[in-house]
Amino acid sequence: MYWFASEAQGLLWELLLMGVVLDAACPPNCKCGQFEVNCSNAGLTTFPISLPLNTRRLDLNTNSIEEINSLELNLLGDLVYLDCSHNRIIEISRLHFIGMAKLVYLDLSYNSIRTISWTVFGPLTNLIILRLNNNPNLSEIDSGAFSTNAGLREINLSYNGLLYLNTTSLKNLEGLKAVYLAGNPWECQCTIGHLSEWMFENNETFPGTLMVFFERQKMFKEDDGEDIKQYRSYKTTVRLTNINL
Repeated sequence: MYWFASEAQGLLWELLLMGVVLDAACPPNCKCGQFEVNCSNAGLTTFPISLPLNTRRLDLNTNSIEEINSLELNLLGDLVYLDCSHNRIIEISRLHFIGMAKLVYLDLSYNSIRTISWTVFGPLTNLIILRLNNNPNLSEIDSGAFSTNAGLREINLSYNGLLYLNTTSLKNLEGLKAVYLAGNPWECQCTIGHLSEWMFENNETFPGTLMVFFERQKMFKEDDGEDIKQYRSYKTTVRLTNINL
């Protein structure tokens, strides 16, 4: 009888200690459940540390995080869902996602990201949904940026600062179902022509009705001679806007 009581008491202490360890692994101002860490609107200014290693869903939206901690993030090898939207992230690199082979959902919208190099998303071979919208400083995406993300089904690039987009970044994604491009200050260049052709060939990939507006600006003065005018071209910009019927 005494042995049973001692054994039960030992088990109780073990469970209590386990609970303390799990609580200690939960970052301040965050909520941790089974396989989930919710730090949404937690007032964070830096990437959280000491995250539970079995985390599969990490929500960091609506904070003031400026930099992703690659060391902390890459410890989460089972992560499938990562929401870093509504922060102040400026730069992302391949180092941030080296251990993220299982990730299927990545939201980096509403940040200050400037460029996307072709190596950034290389490790994310199982990525399905990627949201990069509302990064007003995002003006360049390298061709082949999504070349290893064959499973991508949805990409949101709307309301960024994109002037052009090389179609090689997208056209080889056979499973792609939706691309959002509205609200970018597109410039009419050869690359935008290729994009336009590809869009018309794959119009089911672009939700809603896509309207294209051209705005021409004269590059010469009215009192310039005809010999000058004929050598000066118009500046043409193209705006793509999603219209929901």
